[in-house]
Amino acid sequence: MPDEPEVHGLLAMMLLLDARREARVRDGDLVLLADQDARCWDRAQIDKGRDVPRTALALHGRGPYVVQAQSRRCTAEEPRDWPQIAALYGELTRLTDSPIVELNRAVAVARTGS
Repeated sequence: MPDEPEVHGLLAMMLLLDARREARVRDGDLVLLADQDARCWDRAQIDKGRDVPRTALALHGRGPYVVQAQSRRCTAEEPRDWPQIAALYGELTRLTDSPIVELNRAVAVARTGS
């Protein structure tokens, strides 16, 4: 399905999320993004995951997987662009009407002030 932007978005999201797998848990406890050791991240996988959303956008994708992939791409970069992340969660809220997505948007909005 090379012409389906949502497939590219899902692939990018999976790559970017999985790239941080080793840093997410320490001694059985969940490690928040801000506390993760970025040296444990799979940089090659992050680079690949960053490229895939460009393909989805070139195919005019604006569905939930594409938007989530863009958000994941932003969280994999330093410094994090919290206003952009908040905007992406706002767009995702409009697409999904999910209270969890709205909670994530609120966190991103709060981070814009830090």
